[in-house]
Amino acid sequence: MKRVTNEKIAELHTEIVSEEIITEEIKEKDIKILDAQNQMMEELIIEAAEHGDNNGAVNLLKDATKTEEQGILKRMSIQVFEPLINNMFIVSFPKEFEIDGWVVKSIGMPIITRNRCTDTIVVFRKLEPLISKTIINLVTKKNFDIDVKLLDKTGKSVENWGIRIKKTISVDFGGKLDYSDDGISEIKVTFKTKDCILKD
Repeated sequence: MKRVTNEKIAELHTEIVSEEIITEEIKEKDIKILDAQNQMMEELIIEAAEHGDNNGAVNLLKDATKTEEQGILKRMSIQVFEPLINNMFIVSFPKEFEIDGWVVKSIGMPIITRNRCTDTIVVFRKLEPLISKTIINLVTKKNFDIDVKLLDKTGKSVENWGIRIKKTISVDFGGKLDYSDDGISEIKVTFKTKDCILKD
């Protein structure tokens, strides 16, 4: 029987790629490495038992169990963690503002510098006649909260931010109109941010 040394097993550990980069190719490589490691451990256990080293076989079996547990946990982490997508989000304003979430095209996520949040920019789609009037009414509002929920692929909220707005700084109602531009008109609003909180 070909003898497998602990050094070879240690070498396999160094080949396991970082969990921070998850691709299909890396998943397959990780699983192959873990399977090879388990096979080497089984050979060591059999070899120890054949030479009458029962204590060594028992200790190796314990190590093999730990290795298998780590492999299971690794496979679970590969399956569970998915990157968040930039277009999977919901923005909520206070109900009395009568701003539907689907009217929001984009929002700048919090940038924290020197323990303070920078201004928040929200871009609205002009999809209904009353949106401009709604935004004008928004200009007078002060000290309110905007909730931003990041969603996974199933639509479940996985990250929830609360952005506390002090006041409205500026409103751009669409810039220049142009007969050659058939895109949807937008309104860009810049808010003075009081603070921002990662709720969960």
